[in-house]
Amino acid sequence: MSSRRKQSRSITLEGAGYGGVALVLGFVVSSCCGDVPPLDTSYEELFKESKCGDGTVDEWEECDLGEANSDEGPCSSECVLVGCGDYIIDEQDGEQCDDGADNKEVTYDVAGGCSIECTILPRCGDGVTDEGFEECDDGNSEETDACLPSCVAARCGDGAVEFGVEECDDGNSDPVDGCTNDCKLPGCGNGTTEGDEECDDGNKDDTDGCLSTCVLATCGDGITQAGEECDDGNTDEEDGCNNACARDRVVFVTSEDYQGGDFGSLDGADAECRALADAAELDNAMGFRAWLSDDTGSPSTRFFRSNGRYVLLDGRVVAFDWNDLTDGGIWTTIDVDESGTMINQSRVWSNTATDGTTIPGSDDCENWSAGDLELMGRQGVFGAIDEEWTDAATFNPAPCPAPAHLYCFEQQGAG
Repeated sequence: MSSRRKQSRSITLEGAGYGGVALVLGFVVSSCCGDVPPLDTSYEELFKESKCGDGTVDEWEECDLGEANSDEGPCSSECVLVGCGDYIIDEQDGEQCDDGADNKEVTYDVAGGCSIECTILPRCGDGVTDEGFEECDDGNSEETDACLPSCVAARCGDGAVEFGVEECDDGNSDPVDGCTNDCKLPGCGNGTTEGDEECDDGNKDDTDGCLSTCVLATCGDGITQAGEECDDGNTDEEDGCNNACARDRVVFVTSEDYQGGDFGSLDGADAECRALADAAELDNAMGFRAWLSDDTGSPSTRFFRSNGRYVLLDGRVVAFDWNDLTDGGIWTTIDVDESGTMINQSRVWSNTATDGTTIPGSDDCENWSAGDLELMGRQGVFGAIDEEWTDAATFNPAPCPAPAHLYCFEQQGAG
């Protein structure tokens, strides 16, 4: 262990009389007999040694633990501090620092320093994040970056504006005092609905429920939102996009006719509609289905129930929406094929009631897969606008080998 001894000082020793002579360290003064020769300085050392160990720290002692004094420290037999706390950094003993009496008992101090174990205390601002004591430490005193000078991570509400992240930070939770609780300045686009704003989602996306003008999205605002098929921003019901923001859907009668067993299934009939629509280069050609029913399905279960109009390729309106289509009658005859050519009055395979459901019974040519003469299927006539457009009671059921067309209706999308 390292040890030091303080420089000797001249100390007056009272009460140590030698024949009425006051003993002074280094010299003797006589009260009656004039000058006497100086005493040997060994008396001074002997005196100090006699006092060290009495448990009282005298002015020439660094410490005094009484009987606990030990050359192993922390207070030697000569009353000198040794080891950690002796102001000497002893690297062999693993000391990182030694501030003597200024060594601190704390484990962390924002000002740093030296611990009572003579290890360097973690310090805020040294550029090293000390886990368990600091959230961050970027080694600077900048208050506008991600780490505050107090070594706490910047966050909304700390009263310091983080550059590039926050618009403001007033350090309080008042949402209407000029700085919102998410540290944005008041105004449209800050994510907080304020004043006369209808909404404020904090983004510039006009296809969600809140426009960038902080107005709630509505049909007719000119922007197609989720749940809308179109939005032309006007009130014209006849321009292909109605006031419910639903688009028109094309309806045609096939240019070809078929026997009742030619389809094989409802899906087979759909395929005929799509093939003709594709050959005619209609938009959404793969989105057509046949107005046809059997015991596996019907338009009521297979069709998209549109809020928009059903129109022929010549512009005539069949119905103004699904409810209108299935209320018992239609507005015009479905007598225009996929190429826009009008066809003379004829029959269509249907087996479908005016409400889009399957007509009870088994008149469906064995689910449109058989054309035997003894099998029957129900038909409609595309020269009618009453219930006979889909179920012509005057000649139903018809033999499955008889030729008839199909009605094809555009759906929401392909499939």
